[in-house]
Amino acid sequence: MLPLRQILDLDGKKSDDFGGRGGRRQGYGVSRSAERFVLCGLLILLFFAVCLIIFFTVDGGDGNRKPLSALFDSRAHPWGSPAFLEEQAKKVQKSVVGPASFYQGSRPAVEPNQDQQHLHGHIAVDGVTLEPKWRPTPLKSPLTPEDMRASYKNYCFHSKLSESKPLDIPRRDLRSTECREFDEKEVPRQPKTGRELLKAASVIIVSHDELFSALFRSVHSILNRTPPEILGEVIVVDDATPSETKKQAQREYVEFLPSKVKLVELQERHGLMRARMAGAELASFESLVFLDSHIEASTGWLEPLLMRITESPKSIVVPSIDSIDHETLSFSAGGIGILGHSWGLGQVPVGRARPSFAAGESRVIPSPVMAGGLFAVQTSWWRLLGGYDPELQLYGGEEFELAFKSWMCGGRVELCECSHVGHIFRSPKYWKGQVYTVPAEVIKRNKLRVAAVWMDEYEALVKLAHGRLPNGMDLGDLSEQKALRERLKCQDFDWYLEKIYPEIKVPPGLQQIKHLVSPADTAGGEVEKKKPEKQPGDVTAVAFGALSHVRSHMCLDTLGQQIGGSPGPYPCHGQMGSQAFILTADGLLRSSSLGFTGVVCPILQEQGVGGGGGGGFSLKFKSENDCPSWRFAFDEGEGLVRVVRMPIVGASGVAVGSASLDREEKCLNISQEGGGSRLDVQTCERGSEQMRWHFQFD
Repeated sequence: MLPLRQILDLDGKKSDDFGGRGGRRQGYGVSRSAERFVLCGLLILLFFAVCLIIFFTVDGGDGNRKPLSALFDSRAHPWGSPAFLEEQAKKVQKSVVGPASFYQGSRPAVEPNQDQQHLHGHIAVDGVTLEPKWRPTPLKSPLTPEDMRASYKNYCFHSKLSESKPLDIPRRDLRSTECREFDEKEVPRQPKTGRELLKAASVIIVSHDELFSALFRSVHSILNRTPPEILGEVIVVDDATPSETKKQAQREYVEFLPSKVKLVELQERHGLMRARMAGAELASFESLVFLDSHIEASTGWLEPLLMRITESPKSIVVPSIDSIDHETLSFSAGGIGILGHSWGLGQVPVGRARPSFAAGESRVIPSPVMAGGLFAVQTSWWRLLGGYDPELQLYGGEEFELAFKSWMCGGRVELCECSHVGHIFRSPKYWKGQVYTVPAEVIKRNKLRVAAVWMDEYEALVKLAHGRLPNGMDLGDLSEQKALRERLKCQDFDWYLEKIYPEIKVPPGLQQIKHLVSPADTAGGEVEKKKPEKQPGDVTAVAFGALSHVRSHMCLDTLGQQIGGSPGPYPCHGQMGSQAFILTADGLLRSSSLGFTGVVCPILQEQGVGGGGGGGFSLKFKSENDCPSWRFAFDEGEGLVRVVRMPIVGASGVAVGSASLDREEKCLNISQEGGGSRLDVQTCERGSEQMRWHFQFD
């Protein structure tokens, strides 16, 4: 296209665009003064037309009003072009989430009134008075218990307090002195440093029915505390919030934000993983940073994350996740650190000595798994790994899949101690409800699917911890995920246990357990029960599953207790979990919820102390190395769970024990007391249905 100056022939030559072949204007018979008069008039009209368009803005055809610049400057406002919007819609379709609507901030990418507390300038404020566009709602005082319940309802944190605070809240810098010095000296901000300059990142936040102030306080903190040159865009993916009022408030507020803030509304709910994958498909920059919708970024939070994935492109890097108190919204250091997993694929803290760091070295610590809500990854590594398994539904299990995939396929998972992001940890203190509606069987399916793809023979332990899926539900097709593992030449799970997570202990009897919970047909076929294998020196399992009391239909349950607590009876629910146990040949009754290293230990009471229903024993959870004297033996024929002194082993290698106390055999029982049920130890009654138990796995 010719420049405007040539089209209007300001240099005295005719434009070829108008059919001329060159030459001077004298041939047209129009005076130069008349030409100038007409030209000036046209320019004045054009000027006023442009001003009117800019003033009223334009409608992009999708109901989203955008500034004129959005139509012309595709680099600054990439979602302004209808053709680009069509391309984005195709990407969202590709990410299996279906149709979506798009909205974008209409303010400049960086406001002119920047300062150290507002690195993108004062955002969403009146241009003259600098008054915020969003006004807090004053908090009632005092608050009654009913007020607190209403405040926590649907959020499990103090929502009314959050709505009473501004979106910009000053927070103290929680970084250590070493981290601040590292930021000042080592983070490359100029080419002369010799380090590769940090590339801008796409920050992706998934929100579903989130509190307005929590969501946009997250966005404000990112804009306020991130240098503009390394923040490419903030993509908020709304995963089908049901309230139209909430969605309209979000759309309207986004318009007051910088143009790098974008809102995608999914028309149907797809869950955390698929919504994140949609955001990643839309992202334009070389790094992806995923955050929850109720966080606050701290000073210097992004630079160390980007620096590490620049140095180590196959690392998934997690910030230090600090705590924002659910009741006071106060910010404090320490929340989630190095994480491992249980055999039920639950997150567990891992105590590791903090390494020492050399000068100029990125301060990262390897972590077997991650919390899953906050992490940075290079876009190329994310795509090579395939993102999340698209068959994972709604929520749960995705953090283990991504960690296993990264470690086993040549990457890493690391905690970056110099990056701090606060996170509101929900609490049932005033309201005990479910914030997100996610059926328990969906989370179970996700974890079983992850185990089936990545955990090899150790999948059996996850199956034992969770039990089988309900009728009509299966794991789906695993072939694509297994082909991905093969294509990337990933390590096996034994390698992961040896090299990455040596702290986890494999329970005895794995080979025996496998024969019952071995992988079945993924469409729900029957499990083939093979003959148990016995390995030399293996302490084999005697029995496993839920220990069910025949007469009462109650099961032995952890009741949420940890080491030092007591087990008890609970109606059998068939979900394993807190009711999954392994009784090994050494007499230890191992709990799945306690990683199979926590055991039910009979403790002999002093004479006259009637613990355990007068049988002389109480029952406590102990570490497997802290239960030396009294254990259990299972008489499958009579269904008795006997308390025996150890070690006494029969010819078969199975614990047989001795007479327990005063030459009377003692057995585990559930008795009725005061209209309730009680787990205790009583004198055995052979042949009686009263004390009969069996292990079930169905």
